[in-house]
Amino acid sequence: GRDGEALEGLRSTLARRTATLGPEHPSTLQNRLLVGGRLLALERHAEAHEHAVDLATTTARVLGPEDPLTLDARDHLAATLRALGRFD
Repeated sequence: GRDGEALEGLRSTLARRTATLGPEHPSTLQNRLLVGGRLLALERHAEAHEHAVDLATTTARVLGPEDPLTLDARDHLAATLRALGRFD
């Protein structure tokens, strides 16, 4: 597939958003969630998990624990744990 190309494009967009909006802007955080999804699609589970832990922590701190993006980030974190076979 084209997941590798998609990841490259998402990372390029993320770099631009981070530079212009800042690392904690909601649009930047949303883009980080998309990057994490591509990492999972590429079966880069360990990298996706590290990414998800950081994103879930950041969104909870910046947006609050009940924000929809925080909840999406936590769902993504759970998906990375499933992919790693960690059910504890």
